[in-house]
Amino acid sequence: MTRPSSLRILCAAALCLAAPAAALTQSEGIRFRVIAVPTEDDAALLLEQLAGGIPFDELARQFSMDATAEAGGLMGPIPLADMRPEFRGALQGLPPGETSPPVPVDGALMLFRRTDPQEERWMRLRMDGLDAFAREDYEAAETSLRDAVEAAEQLGAADLRLAQSLTTLAGFYQTQARFADSLAMLERVLEIQTAAVGEDHPFVGETLNNLAEIHRFEARFNDAETLYLRSLANLERSLGREHPNVGVILNNLAMLYQDQNQHARSQPLFLQSLGIMEALVGPDDPSLAGTLVNLGRAYHAQSNYTQAARAYRRALAMLDRVEGVDEATVQEIRRYLTAASRDLPMPEQTDALSTLPLQ
Repeated sequence: MTRPSSLRILCAAALCLAAPAAALTQSEGIRFRVIAVPTEDDAALLLEQLAGGIPFDELARQFSMDATAEAGGLMGPIPLADMRPEFRGALQGLPPGETSPPVPVDGALMLFRRTDPQEERWMRLRMDGLDAFAREDYEAAETSLRDAVEAAEQLGAADLRLAQSLTTLAGFYQTQARFADSLAMLERVLEIQTAAVGEDHPFVGETLNNLAEIHRFEARFNDAETLYLRSLANLERSLGREHPNVGVILNNLAMLYQDQNQHARSQPLFLQSLGIMEALVGPDDPSLAGTLVNLGRAYHAQSNYTQAARAYRRALAMLDRVEGVDEATVQEIRRYLTAASRDLPMPEQTDALSTLPLQ
């Protein structure tokens, strides 16, 4: 298959808590999901994974060529009469919760699945929770997200949609600094995923990373390191050593070592992560600025002032092209650059860099 997976939880800023693009509305018609792939072999592999319990929406996010991929392939509600003939032929008579055979559409092969009432309720509750979180109504967000977990439990105790809802709730708890609650949710996710897809699936690698993040925030560094290394090994096996998700784990592990002032260990990991992400987004993308600053700090702490200054300058050049960047962050990096340019030790860090996003 041609479209790689992306990690769902990587850091506190990316915890499955993005606001939905639009609230789900109710009207006459059919709500359904689609996956578009280029070849018959791809379609056959998808059907095999669906039979093995992987949720349709997860596969859509990973592999679909359609514009709906980021929404899990979700479309509708659309009346049958308003659909193009290929869609209508696939969906007419298809029972809720069932998947169609592959259908040729515009040079691709598409799989269709009608949502069922239980899934509709689960989706609505989850979207309500995400919408409330976006409005900063945290009490309503927690209520809806917990209700979504209960709705997902009705889909089956081993259903990966339950793991998805638990992961979202864990992300919510992490943003509220309720780390024990988040940890409990993620440990349950790991059990569900391991039972459903096995220890070598990238879903498991992602959850290991998320568990490591909680331990890191709680300063349980040995536990965090063990989990990051397990996550890294899993994703290198399942996705390949140059996959962007591997780059993110390398960055997270480097951050863990940096938290402990182990700069000689963090530096090569930041470099490796940077190389992977540069191949994805290009060498001048502003999303790399955070990693460059951390790489500079790793060099700086080892008195490699030339390389430190080079990394700081690259980060500043990237941020100079970004509108609305926090000026305190820019001034903090300039302070680091001034010290490195004069072969001076790294200044004491302030809180300004905490606003700089990583990868």
